[in-house]
Amino acid sequence: MSRSMFIPKQLPKITGETLQKLTDNVTNALAGDILPHLPELTSTTIFHDNGCGSGSMTEEVIASDPPTGLKIIATDNNTTLFRHLKSKLAKHGDWPVMASEVDPAELYFPDESIDISYTGFALDNHPDAIGAAKHIWRTLKPGGTAAVAVWTEKPWIKALTKAHYSTRGADAPLPPRLARDQVNDTQLVQNIVRDAAWENVEFIEKEAWIEQDCFCTWSRWAWGYYGEPAGGWTQYDEDRWDDAQDVVVAEMEMGEIEGWFVEEEDVIERVRVKALVAVGQK
Repeated sequence: MSRSMFIPKQLPKITGETLQKLTDNVTNALAGDILPHLPELTSTTIFHDNGCGSGSMTEEVIASDPPTGLKIIATDNNTTLFRHLKSKLAKHGDWPVMASEVDPAELYFPDESIDISYTGFALDNHPDAIGAAKHIWRTLKPGGTAAVAVWTEKPWIKALTKAHYSTRGADAPLPPRLARDQVNDTQLVQNIVRDAAWENVEFIEKEAWIEQDCFCTWSRWAWGYYGEPAGGWTQYDEDRWDDAQDVVVAEMEMGEIEGWFVEEEDVIERVRVKALVAVGQK
C-alpha cells in the first residue's frame, strides 16, 4: 500500500526541539536524578551516553563539572533527536563529546572499552532490546557500571488513544508510535537485563514531572507526533484534527488519568512520568 504524502495544515514541524518540548525536558531531570547512582566521574572515565536522544545525560554530565580528561561518547539512531544534539555540540565546541549516529543494537566499540554506560529510554520499544543490552555489557570494562532506564508510566498515552478511537472509529488500527507505547511493563527492564546476562543488578524507581501553563499547545505537538497513521496523514485527519486535539485536552483536564494533576490555584497542569532503572556492575 502506498504511503500518503498529505500534510495536515495543523501539523507542527517535528524536530528534536519539538520532542524536547513534548517532554518538557523531563529526560534531563531524570538523567540528573540517575547520575548520582553511577560511579564518580574521573579524568580517565569513558562515558557512553547510549540512545542519547538530544543529549539529556550528556548535558547533565557536563553540568556536573567533570574533571578534565573525561570523554563522552554519545550515540543514537533517532535522526531527528540526534540532529538536535549535533546542533548543541556545534555551539559548545569545548565539550568532550564524540557523537555518532548508531543503533544501540549495532555498537561498534571494542570489548571492555567503556567505564560507564547509560541508556536512556532507547530500549522500551527497540526490536532487539536484548541484543542491545548484550552489546552494552560487552563493551563495559570489568568493574564498569551500566544503567538502562525504561518508562513505566506515561499517562498521556491514554488521552491520545481515546482521541484516536473517538475520531477514527473503534476499529481503526492504532498509529505505530501510539501502539508501541500502550504497555507500561515494569517487568520489561528486568527481563532485558536478565536475558542479556547482566550481573549485580539493582533496580531503582524514578519519577519526574512535566509542567505546562496550558496543555492546548502541548496536545498539538503530541497528536502531531503520536497520531500519524501507518499509511500517513489524510484529508480526514486534517478535518478531524481539532476534534482529536479537543479530546486530548479534555481527557487531561478531567483529571481522571492517573498521574495527571491540575493545580487550580497556580493554573499549572502537571503530569507525572515514572521510570525504572536497572544498574549493573560488571
